[in-house]
Amino acid sequence: MRNVAAFLLSVLFLTSCAVDTRSISKDHFAVAHVASEYKVVYPVERIVTLPSGDYRSIMENDSGIFFVAPSRLVMDSMGLFDGGVFVPFDKSRPMFWINIPGGGIFVRDILPQDFKLALNQ
Repeated sequence: MRNVAAFLLSVLFLTSCAVDTRSISKDHFAVAHVASEYKVVYPVERIVTLPSGDYRSIMENDSGIFFVAPSRLVMDSMGLFDGGVFVPFDKSRPMFWINIPGGGIFVRDILPQDFKLALNQ
């Protein structure tokens, strides 16, 4: 729980510096559920593992909503990172995002078609 609180504080700090993020609107989804662990494999033998479970909405921007993972994302050769899933408002494919300590939040690659995500209010 302490890690989640520290992470949310860092997100609040980062978002206070960014003009294009804001608190979640009440009419947007609150939870995104990922039924099973998902691995994103890159050609350079890098694997990012997104854990299963409920991802909570933490912020949004003009393009979509950021959902934080229930535990840290695993990047095989780089370690553990805070992050989650970014769901665009335009209904295009979700992407994953990571928080690089000292570097900020980065939205990464579009998740493949077989990535399953259920959005709930």
